[in-house]
Amino acid sequence: MLVFDLSLARQEPNLDKRSDLALKNAAAALDTVRDAYQAGDLDKVKAALAEVGESVEFSNESLEATGKNPRGAAAYKRAEISTRQLLRRIDGLRQIMSAVDRDVLDPAQQKVESVHDQLIQAIMGKKKKK
Repeated sequence: MLVFDLSLARQEPNLDKRSDLALKNAAAALDTVRDAYQAGDLDKVKAALAEVGESVEFSNESLEATGKNPRGAAAYKRAEISTRQLLRRIDGLRQIMSAVDRDVLDPAQQKVESVHDQLIQAIMGKKKKK
């Protein structure tokens, strides 16, 4: 089972790499969600889902801190692709979960959707005038 650790991303001085590491951490946490659910450990599922949300938010904060124009920054596009993949994986988890347990996915899914929407808006939005 993969162990997630956002502290590695927090220590990275390069903000683009920090964002990438945070998103990799979110993916690892989703692996943990799947494994913990199959093992019947709902507390671990909830903790890993909280880690997913925290990682995605940290990734977005790191990207914003770069000060780069999202329209031309590759890191924004990578983050958009990663968050889209995370949303697909969350949907996949929803399919394997019992209907009773599915609501534990909602907060993490909403957070990932929110960040994904922000990324799309930043990439596709109008240029800011200085």
